[in-house]
Amino acid sequence: MDISQLDNETIDFLSMEYGLFLKELSGPTQKERKKCRKSIEKELHVLEDLEHDCVHKILEADDETFFALIKNCYEAVRARTEERNRKFEIFSADFGEDVKKAFETLFCSDEFCQSVTVKNGCLTFHAEKGDCFFRSLILTGAEGLPDGWSEIRLCYNGEIRKQNGKYILPVEMAAHDYEIFSRAQLLFEKAEVRTEVTRADSAGFHSSPWEYLIDIARAITEKSRFDPCLLNESEKAVLPLCFELTKLEGYTADGSEACSADGFPILKEYFGKHALHKGVKLLDKLSKLETNNQNIRKQIILSGKLLSFLNLKENEPLWRELYEKLSASQSGYPTTAELYCDEQKLRKLRGKIQRLMNAYGYTGTYPDFEKREPLKGVHLTESYGMTYFVTAEKNTVYRIHCYEDYGGAELTIRFLYGTAFLKEREEVTDINSLMFNAKGKRRFGTVYYHTESLNDKDGVLKDMVGISVKKAEMKKLTKEETALTKGFGYSPWRQFLMCLLFMGGLFGIFITIGMMIFGTVMCLVDGQPDEILPLLTDFRIWGFTLVAGWVGFGGAMGIITVLAEKRK
Repeated sequence: MDISQLDNETIDFLSMEYGLFLKELSGPTQKERKKCRKSIEKELHVLEDLEHDCVHKILEADDETFFALIKNCYEAVRARTEERNRKFEIFSADFGEDVKKAFETLFCSDEFCQSVTVKNGCLTFHAEKGDCFFRSLILTGAEGLPDGWSEIRLCYNGEIRKQNGKYILPVEMAAHDYEIFSRAQLLFEKAEVRTEVTRADSAGFHSSPWEYLIDIARAITEKSRFDPCLLNESEKAVLPLCFELTKLEGYTADGSEACSADGFPILKEYFGKHALHKGVKLLDKLSKLETNNQNIRKQIILSGKLLSFLNLKENEPLWRELYEKLSASQSGYPTTAELYCDEQKLRKLRGKIQRLMNAYGYTGTYPDFEKREPLKGVHLTESYGMTYFVTAEKNTVYRIHCYEDYGGAELTIRFLYGTAFLKEREEVTDINSLMFNAKGKRRFGTVYYHTESLNDKDGVLKDMVGISVKKAEMKKLTKEETALTKGFGYSPWRQFLMCLLFMGGLFGIFITIGMMIFGTVMCLVDGQPDEILPLLTDFRIWGFTLVAGWVGFGGAMGIITVLAEKRK
């Protein structure tokens, strides 16, 4: 069988499989060849073109023909790649390394570039994107694109060339529904790269204070790997700390190779400074686990224990010290909204939020708002997976902080709200203080406001501000407000059923076993050991106990959980 009968997709697939299984083996054994073929055949069975005759021939070929075919596919792809690289070197001879890298990124991507803008003869592609950096490829003097097409993919093939002082690139374009495709020749005169850096602490959802800290550290380490020149001096100073923080969610996380054999020397020093001896022990256990598939479960469990411990309210001083170091390293960088949004419209939107928050009795200046008012009545709330009853609290603080993010031509305002029930003379520093686990004395959540423009003609912004205020103050939402927040988390019925099935089941089993043990002990105490066996085999009693405990406890906890989630 000849590879000329195969399409490029099949050739690429067989080449990849050869590289995975046989490239490094000088003389594969019969067992290794059998394992390789079995894996490839399994993947071929799920290919869309299974009915194609050539795929059937591959599956039916003898071993010698089969392995000769996949080796030829590997050699063909390697030759094709070398030829492409040779042509690209000729094409990009006039470009700098940053421009070459941007082109290669776009060529290797199978996705259509949606963030493409055309202005004053300049075509701008977002070539690389990280959590806190954007690298754009700008083509000057661009022409040849039909009107109305903005989703473009560069084609990396032999048609790339330079002619009459202009570079010529083949491109594919798609309509918004991806039903219509078009091909064209893109001409341009010059290429350059522009890199924009934003704050690493201004975007992304965080469900706990230490996850927020890890998100910041991960964004900084990602930027350092992409281009160390993008780091400022403060970021370079905290980079070793960032590498260790990224490992807290699991030892196999990115950045583990950058730490010493000791695992977490910097964090251990901070933990010791704050007398967190339990944290040091967990760090030791985590660092001693070897990185392999067998230890993944252990790593996840240890990381969960460590983060649960660190998220306790009493550990806020340590978190605060590390957060201030990382946050200070981001001074001077704008947020994505400040970088890409129209400044005048963004200022107008911030002013509107300020007025709305003031109307609800909140003090402070955008993006931080605070209100102090006693909480009346009895409420149910949820914090760190636990449900709590909250009675009238005199010293109550409500805080709302606004995070801005901009991506895909859409602005997002994330209202991070929180409530704190304080003891006498106790204070909270900012919204981050409300995210710690204080056994029901702290609670927080998020309300999102999305818009494709900054005009907000439908008044949705006013509704979302009102929702965030009600959630912070633990007030009931209207049906219309509840509908605006749908799409996040599980439905009430699913939450109820999960509590009924799992929590109720565990309680029913344990209460039944407990009652059996109690009955056995009472028989022995009363001097009636002969009654133990009839008691234990009376399935009517234990069946009723199991069902009553299961349905009663599970149903009650389901109702409480649903009510608490509505007040979250």
